[in-house]
Amino acid sequence: MFTSRAENRLTLRQDNAIYRMLLQSKYLGIQSENKASIVLQEINWMEREIAHLNTTYLEGVSLAQWLKRPGVSYKDLPGARSDLPPRLAEQVEIRVKYAGYIQREQQQTARLARLERWVLPPDFDVQAIKALRFEAREKLARIRPATLGQAARVSGVTPADVALLAVWLQRGRRAAGGPPAPGGADI
Repeated sequence: MFTSRAENRLTLRQDNAIYRMLLQSKYLGIQSENKASIVLQEINWMEREIAHLNTTYLEGVSLAQWLKRPGVSYKDLPGARSDLPPRLAEQVEIRVKYAGYIQREQQQTARLARLERWVLPPDFDVQAIKALRFEAREKLARIRPATLGQAARVSGVTPADVALLAVWLQRGRRAAGGPPAPGGADI
């Protein structure tokens, strides 16, 4: 698989796996309490350093904003911690530089999770929705996704097609006097 096609590739990196998987590894018992406490301490160090960068200003600009500039690395910042291990300094730098992109990815993940709650009725006739593009109608009729989230992942189905499906689902529920779809109109 090409990494450029992977979902959540900014969040699911190998360099941050030890931090992302801390709770799961503790739950499964595959990480000792000692190692888990060290990892938790490292997470706290990184969070404190990021907070420090966000609240410390140089020439009217936060150090975090300085770090986001091209060609600037963590070790170049005035007041950068020299006692921070290199891999933690790298994590701080990545988290600060890519914070906006990571936040956008997390919002998109939450949106997709909401779409998974929208169930398409088994008798839902996508061919009746003439506003859908022909390619989308054809693929959706052939694949028959169970949820709006699955429909969104069908190759050739655009976000506009998914939004149109959501409108049709809402309209059908209202006509039948049923409850609104999960998540309301916000897809």
